[in-house]
Amino acid sequence: MPWREHLRGWGRHSVVARRLAGDRRLRESEPLAASVPDTGGVYFVPAFVAWVPPLDMYARGTILGLTRGTTRAHLVRAALEAIAYQSREVLGAALADAGLTLEELRVDGGATANNLLMQFQATY
Repeated sequence: MPWREHLRGWGRHSVVARRLAGDRRLRESEPLAASVPDTGGVYFVPAFVAWVPPLDMYARGTILGLTRGTTRAHLVRAALEAIAYQSREVLGAALADAGLTLEELRVDGGATANNLLMQFQATY
């Protein structure tokens, strides 16, 4: 999915993202994200491009809910959860458009190495 590639690309190239994740890869972010019970109210919206209609070439990402208590772990966990939320949104829209229901979801790719992300996606 293109948005996941943009999120990973941002993570690779953004100085801010590298500082937050400590230059970790997606699979290596799991211990850091798992070190907190939740996002602490932080939400990451990776809208670097709008790839579903209406297309908006000026779309921007944002991070919401930051407090003085927000840690690097909260931000990394919020970024991982954003992947699951967007997967659910896209899948839900596709199923609704097609008039189908989902009985089983199989995943593949590099993100599957992150058990926290996979469990969050399965739960929500």
